[in-house]
Amino acid sequence: MFAAPGNNARVLKFLVDSGADIDRRGTDGYSALLLATSRNSHEALQVLLETGASYLLRVTSFSFDEHNWTTLHTAAWFGDIRTLEILTEAPMKGNSSRSKRQTTA
Repeated sequence: MFAAPGNNARVLKFLVDSGADIDRRGTDGYSALLLATSRNSHEALQVLLETGASYLLRVTSFSFDEHNWTTLHTAAWFGDIRTLEILTEAPMKGNSSRSKRQTTA
């Protein structure tokens, strides 16, 4: 979901409403939530969290895989306070029905 790192919340909401798997990972190992987190895309983060994206997914890209990082670790690494606030204030939705449909690329 390239709309996530671009912070295009309107397109992202359309994709989610159309049935896109918000927890699907790209070939780089990142989910849309992880991409939005790494780019400090605040509006996209809020849309993804409101629609049930799991922030318990671990990064599976080659550069971070050895650390077994979650979205919160990624946010701390990139150091944007607002991103950390959005993630820590969001209700825990790691076990939503959408995250059970998770697939890997």
